[in-house]
Amino acid sequence: MDIRRTFSVEMDLGSATKVERALMMANDLDSDSALDRTYAPVTLEKAKQTLNKRAAGQCLRAQFGEQDRDRIPTGGKAQR
Repeated sequence: MDIRRTFSVEMDLGSATKVERALMMANDLDSDSALDRTYAPVTLEKAKQTLNKRAAGQCLRAQFGEQDRDRIPTGGKAQR
């Protein structure tokens, strides 16, 4: 495995943004999807993190209901 790819995967798993990763790697992966796919492929851990975020969104939606969806806080934490 390429050390740049390892570095990018680790930054991605650590929740670094695309812009932060691009700055650290001195490339344009924040605006070039091919570079992003090369240096930050989907990993099982990243898929789990994304599914956990979806579950939190589902909890918020259930908590506020469909009628009150405009009141759901953006980036809010679901109360389980």
